[in-house]
Amino acid sequence: MKIKKVLLVTPYFAPQTHAAMFRVYKLARYLPKLGYQVHVLTVDTNYLYNEDDSLLKQLPEGVVIHTAKYTEPTLRGLKMKLGGEDRTFAALKRKAADDSAQGNAPSSPNPMGSSHKRGLVQRLKLWMANRPDRYWTWYKHALAKATSVIQTHNIDVVYTTTAPYTTLRLGMALQSELGVKWVADYRDPLGYSERFSQPGAKVQAEEKRIVKAAMRKADHVVGLARSYEYIFSDLYQLSSNRFTFIPTGADDAYIEAAHAKLAERSTTDITVLFVGEFLDEYDSNHVFRALDQAGLQLDGRLKLKVIGRREVNQHRVERLLNSACCDYLKLHCEFIDHIPQAQLYEEIAAAQACLLIPGNSLWWTNFAKLVDYIALQKTVIADVPLISEARLELTKAGLGVFLGGDLIEDTTELLKILERPNQRVNKNYCQLYLASSQVAAFAKVFDQQLEHVGR
Repeated sequence: MKIKKVLLVTPYFAPQTHAAMFRVYKLARYLPKLGYQVHVLTVDTNYLYNEDDSLLKQLPEGVVIHTAKYTEPTLRGLKMKLGGEDRTFAALKRKAADDSAQGNAPSSPNPMGSSHKRGLVQRLKLWMANRPDRYWTWYKHALAKATSVIQTHNIDVVYTTTAPYTTLRLGMALQSELGVKWVADYRDPLGYSERFSQPGAKVQAEEKRIVKAAMRKADHVVGLARSYEYIFSDLYQLSSNRFTFIPTGADDAYIEAAHAKLAERSTTDITVLFVGEFLDEYDSNHVFRALDQAGLQLDGRLKLKVIGRREVNQHRVERLLNSACCDYLKLHCEFIDHIPQAQLYEEIAAAQACLLIPGNSLWWTNFAKLVDYIALQKTVIADVPLISEARLELTKAGLGVFLGGDLIEDTTELLKILERPNQRVNKNYCQLYLASSQVAAFAKVFDQQLEHVGR
């Protein structure tokens, strides 16, 4: 029997801990159990994100990781390429931690520094903006490496994860030049919103050209939200038989370990958890006011935990709490910097409820944090649009608490859900958000493509 092989092409991979990494990482981790030999092609340098070396150790021994040279198109990237010191985010953060441990003034993990001349920085930003994404410098090296890997290992299926646009270009080139089957996976609905575009008519026209061509040429298209099928149908006339909705899955092993750890915890605290980056556009003052009022009635037991990049989250959350006059929450709010995913699952499992508060935006997406909440069957206090992907999935899972806007009524509702277990959970539906379900769904797509391989 011929060994099934797949090449996963992504600039985001372990040891990076960026949210965009985990969808493809779980494919690499669990596809071998379904009979696949997995090869990964990624960048050789991670400039922007935290790292967790344990992620690499958890991959099966047979997973082969290939890297292609990537130079970030910034002053930092050019200096490092010419032999300058390591100015990646992870390196600067390690240095800041070392400085702090030694009693020195901690150095800032700002990768661009503060001493660069503004004129030069502005010119570099303009240079970078005249491309669909910052990975355009990776394309040439990645194409050469992918070609070599495919030919050496006789690989028939290539998977790309998007954004960035560069991976679509790679998928199209490999399909055209080598005749491989190409599965294009979209974490975002490219072409739908300007948030995925660089400024400028010229570069936006190039983005549209790339996505339109990719939609036409990909052997199969996958999206992490149901809404993408309708968006892509409207924008690119993508037929339903070429699209599959596959939600990202939370790691089964981590969930099992988190529930085991939960039995060891003993506390009367009621924890509400926010996970991820707290964006400037979040304007959920009402949710925080209702939580603040609920906290006053819970004898000091209610705690708000904010887990994510502390240097980003703390000042934004504190500003919102101040503007919403949430005096109780200001005294009972804990900020936790990035932690490994296994530990994060323990925190989610122990929480009474989690927050999802994008407000009236991002109606079309299935948030990375929402995946973890549903998989762990956790009640979610959600401020999301009335018609939205998140509301649909939370409703199907029986986990959503959607406040109505009246402070007294919403405070009463929060007190109910914070003081008793959720009895509405649809446990069967929550199973769709496990990594095992995600990987099995992708394996089915890959298997279908392999049936048509004529080698």
